[in-house]
Amino acid sequence: METKLEKRYIIEISYSLRALVFSLLLSVFSPLYAPPVVVPNLNTPVFNATSMDQTFNVANGMQTVGNWDSFVFQGVSILQTQWEAQVQAQITMMVNSITTSDHYASVQEYQT
Repeated sequence: METKLEKRYIIEISYSLRALVFSLLLSVFSPLYAPPVVVPNLNTPVFNATSMDQTFNVANGMQTVGNWDSFVFQGVSILQTQWEAQVQAQITMMVNSITTSDHYASVQEYQT
């Protein structure tokens, strides 16, 4: 048979567990509201179909398929490098324009 103290203890534990379960359910199913985020617009360079014309004209005079492949792939690599440099310059400019910080990171931390 339970004593009066044991019953009171069981009731207190019961209330505590109910409150804990309610709090957990409330926190799990409550929506989290984050501040709005502005996504920067990255203007990537458009591929120009005629940019490889001169490369193909020169490559067509090559004696072997291997030489043709090497020359064309070199031209593609140059175009890719130029494209990446232009995009990287835009990204760097966007990062350098950051002037705000928050309690998580400073301006310098955002820029690195």
